[in-house]
Amino acid sequence: MQEIKNHSLPFAPIKKIMKADEDVRMISAEAPAEFAKAFEMFFLELTLHSWIHTGELKENPSEER
Repeated sequence: MQEIKNHSLPFAPIKKIMKADEDVRMISAEAPAEFAKAFEMFFLELTLHSWIHTGELKENPSEER
């Protein structure tokens, strides 16, 4: 659980996004930390796939983009 709390995303904007939904009334103390960790994992995965795709394009320059 300590790893989840160590992140670089601020909680205030995360809470604001979560409260933008009409159905959300209360947010648990752990929810922003878990959301931040999930977003961090998603962003890392997205970055990795972009990097791999870029490498594939460099190896096959004759392919149309």
